Amino acid sequence: MPNQTMFTIYTSSLGNYFFYEIRDLVKEGLIRAGYSVQLADETHGFIDRTVYHLVLAPHEFFYLGPGKELLSQKWPEKVILINTEQPSTKWFALAFDLFSKAYRVWDINHWAAKAINEQGIPADYLPLGYVENFALFQDIVPLPEHPLTLSLPRTIRQKSYLNEPFVKRPIDLLFIGNLSKRREQFFSSYGWLLTQYHCYFHFSDSKQPILAGINTYMNTPTVIGLCQRSKILLNIHRGDDLYFEWQRIVMQGIWQKLLVISEPCEPAPPFTANKDYIEAAQDEIAEKIYYYLSTPEGIMEAQKIIEHGYRTLTETCRIDHLLQELVEKLN
Repeated sequence: MPNQTMFTIYTSSLGNYFFYEIRDLVKEGLIRAGYSVQLADETHGFIDRTVYHLVLAPHEFFYLGPGKELLSQKWPEKVILINTEQPSTKWFALAFDLFSKAYRVWDINHWAAKAINEQGIPADYLPLGYVENFALFQDIVPLPEHPLTLSLPRTIRQKSYLNEPFVKRPIDLLFIGNLSKRREQFFSSYGWLLTQYHCYFHFSDSKQPILAGINTYMNTPTVIGLCQRSKILLNIHRGDDLYFEWQRIVMQGIWQKLLVISEPCEPAPPFTANKDYIEAAQDEIAEKIYYYLSTPEGIMEAQKIIEHGYRTLTETCRIDHLLQELVEKLN
């Protein structure tokens, strides 16, 4: 039809800032696959003259502000929900209540997509793959200056480290995420080790959406810039799910060329534990940190794993190819 957009991607204007990263990544992937794309939020409802309506993070979009009104309205025929939440969370439960109304569900978790399918709801796995020259993930130079970064030396804030080898990156250990009881127990129990290294940890409160510039100084350029200056990114699960945290492990970790040390996760094709990133039980993480930061063998191995993970990302996990396959299934 004339003047139709193939895809409109919706995110909540009142939601967490980091979902805009996924939104822009999906948008860029669809454009590079040859489709017309526009962005929207909940304030004007579903946009006319759109073939497919992609709602990212439905647990926010339909439950915050004016989005609530869309819950009871008739949806367009082809609404695709992109789920980003872990199965054991209250946010997944909110999203799950909507899955039966959707034309299809795309889930960034391999296991969750299979589980949703098994309940009779059409669902597909959408890895958050690579886009060459993705604007949000270019060299962050200088690092944004605000109260969360001014404690870092000027030499760290002003220099690019994205393409520096592992050993030359100035921040040893990095973690950015919500503070759960489980994470609090981990970091407090390993305080004796962490004081031996240059660490940057930032914990946020999950009780409300994190709005960059409104209730936090943290934002995408700051997070990505910190990743580009760090050697190791820790991935500690918020709860008991063995959830593969795509945004942290891949977008913030492998893509930014640092070593990810994670608790064991469910499979996340095409990535392989201990080849593209490191998996270790909580009681083994201290030993892994020491090995990769403080021994010549570990430093060399870390560089090889970083390079292997980046090759996997850029050669076999390109989001335009992955999205093309999903669109063909829609047709």
